[in-house]
Amino acid sequence: MDAVTLFATFSLLLGLFKSAETVTVSTSKASVVAHENSNAVLSCEFKTEKDPHPRIEWKKKGKDVAFVYFDGKFRDAYAKRASIDGATVTLQSVTQKDSGVYRCEVTARLDHVPLGEVDIALNVLVPPHTPSCEIPATAVSGLAAELHCRDEHSIPAATYSWYKDNRPLTSRPDAHYSLDPQKGSLKFKTVSKFDAGRYRCESSNGVGAPKSCAGQDMKVIESRYRGVRGRLRGGHGPRHSGGPRFSRRSRAEPEAAPGGRGRRCGTPAAVLFGGVPVLQEGVLLPPPPPPGARGEEKRQPKHL
Repeated sequence: MDAVTLFATFSLLLGLFKSAETVTVSTSKASVVAHENSNAVLSCEFKTEKDPHPRIEWKKKGKDVAFVYFDGKFRDAYAKRASIDGATVTLQSVTQKDSGVYRCEVTARLDHVPLGEVDIALNVLVPPHTPSCEIPATAVSGLAAELHCRDEHSIPAATYSWYKDNRPLTSRPDAHYSLDPQKGSLKFKTVSKFDAGRYRCESSNGVGAPKSCAGQDMKVIESRYRGVRGRLRGGHGPRHSGGPRFSRRSRAEPEAAPGGRGRRCGTPAAVLFGGVPVLQEGVLLPPPPPPGARGEEKRQPKHL
């Protein structure tokens, strides 16, 4: 094959390649990040072979494909807050609902391969919202207590900080509480009177200014169980005002029983209620035998 024939073959192949050239579609930014309520620019650029007026369409991908721009008009929710320049679309005042993947399609009917497309991902960031805080009004000294904080709207997810009397709480190895910045919890292993105060939680995610819930007071009270236990151990609690006073170590003088029967000499002290001994040296006694059964057997009647 001489040089002339080789050149002619190459020119023919090049011509065939050009005739098969497709419409090209591209973007200058395949991933767009925008803050809530700001504008988002979705770039789309195209080049056609012959068709000077190609058809441009925008769709939002998902379970159900939604048209954004079709037949020269913006559709549905985009009708009053979007504009187009060439094939580049600008969405105004975007919200989290606008996040997703958008597709720019260009159809050039006069071209040999008429369709070209490109995808652009939009991620709308949401600044922190005022978190909801769960702070107990009362905690019991010596017991555990938990405080919780949550912001369900911020994107990316918020991290949390706790404040007591407007002073930040920090995690320390020797602290009697634990903090979880991701879950927003503040947990006390054992509450003391020094933990009483005003608490608040602050959420932040680096998108906007941090937001804090209103401060709430947490009081610390003594455990009722501890007070009762102290009185049982001989504490300074109120004494019972009625009835006989006795303990296992003390002996109370018995009352006279009906019929003049009282405590027999030499018997241990007992507490009598209505003539019935019920407590002797801290031991519960059985009821006394019926009359006639003490000291001698009941006489049997004589049969004549």
